[in-house]
Amino acid sequence: MMKTIKQVLKEFLKEQQMQLKPSTYRYYDDAMYYFKECLNGYAYQYLDENDSKRFNKLYNQGKEYCEIFGPSNIGTNEIGEFLDYFMVKKVIGSKELMKNVGRVMRKFVRWMNEKGYMTGEEYDVTAERVDSLKDDLPKVEELASIIYHYIENTPVEDFTKTADGILE
Repeated sequence: MMKTIKQVLKEFLKEQQMQLKPSTYRYYDDAMYYFKECLNGYAYQYLDENDSKRFNKLYNQGKEYCEIFGPSNIGTNEIGEFLDYFMVKKVIGSKELMKNVGRVMRKFVRWMNEKGYMTGEEYDVTAERVDSLKDDLPKVEELASIIYHYIENTPVEDFTKTADGILE
């Protein structure tokens, strides 16, 4: 029987937990949590017509994307969506978290290839995509901080005078 994405993510985390210090492993656990959330919420967009029908049927029965599909449904599109959209727009994370998520995803993609869950061709394209996006994640948090500090330290013009004049 085919392994599900959920099982593959657990397998990856179990292997990493045996090799890493708890403080480092925490980032792996966080990254896989967010990745699973992203897949369950957005990956259906990349399904072909047959898989889309299958997904809709099983989703309506209470199954999530990661419980329905196997690792062959993780590739450049799904990982790109995660790094380029989900982590940037949906997760408010520290610069450290963002940096580590990029590293974890690079290791995860390599691991998927080593385990035979991803073809060599898909690996090459996906690894290149991860490498091109992973260094941008910490910069996104940095930019958000700059914007936040600018807003916090820039006085807002008092528009009540203008509004009062219009409303009278």
